[in-house]
Amino acid sequence: MQTGKSHDAVVRALIAACRHGDPRSLRRLLADGVTAVVDGKGEVTGREEVAQLLLGASAAHPAANTSEKSVSEESVSEESVNGRVGLAFRSAGHVRGVVSFAVEDGAIDRVWIVSTADKLRHWTPPNGNP
Repeated sequence: MQTGKSHDAVVRALIAACRHGDPRSLRRLLADGVTAVVDGKGEVTGREEVAQLLLGASAAHPAANTSEKSVSEESVSEESVNGRVGLAFRSAGHVRGVVSFAVEDGAIDRVWIVSTADKLRHWTPPNGNP
């Protein structure tokens, strides 16, 4: 595992590559055998496959492609996820997905995408305001 500082720098570079739709930079940040675990859908393995998954998710969520935090009622924000930099996708004041990362030897080797409502309950307060 990388130290918090180097982990966070790699993840922030990945976020920037996704925002700019830069597949080349994104692939350079992923380890050869990177695996993404997608809540309720299983695993995606391989640099190219995970890059496509992340770029697709970014393109599907308008707020992910801008440095602005919100587009309409949707937002993507850098958040602390398990004590490290990750992402939270919000819509209408509710967290709809959380993405966390593991970094080894300067490259992302695991991605976890959580979108099951029951698992995200603690991310949105009872009054619905983030």
